[in-house]
Amino acid sequence: MSDCDGCHRPCGFPNSDWYPLGVIRFCRPQMLWLIECDGVYQDSRSSGYTRIDPTIKSQPRQTAPFEKSSQITAEVEARLAKCGIEGKLLQEEVQNGKGINDFYQCRECGLPYCPSLQVLNYISGWRRRRQSFTDWRHKSRPKNKNR
Repeated sequence: MSDCDGCHRPCGFPNSDWYPLGVIRFCRPQMLWLIECDGVYQDSRSSGYTRIDPTIKSQPRQTAPFEKSSQITAEVEARLAKCGIEGKLLQEEVQNGKGINDFYQCRECGLPYCPSLQVLNYISGWRRRRQSFTDWRHKSRPKNKNR
């Protein structure tokens, strides 16, 4: 199994075009992929299991099959909503084809910070941040040493 480029955890799907539910850790590449999918996680891959053995009794599931994917969709939407207009800007840029390397090139152009990269950093991570986006942004911005 190889490590994910975003979270450095073993997931077996680095820079993939699809992630199974069990490996979603909300790292940067996965967040970009979820936003690119318009925030709707769909389990598009089948298991390949076609035959049901009538002698094996199956236990009913405790949750609906779509429940986990709905939770992931809601989590992505909630994280983007906490960022306000910058979250909508990131969503639009990702859906128009921008990738993580394009956001890093903002700094190379002379801009002090890239708003979309800040939003991506804020919404990425295993847990949702308790701090508001504006408070987090002001604390994470580099201080001017000339003052």
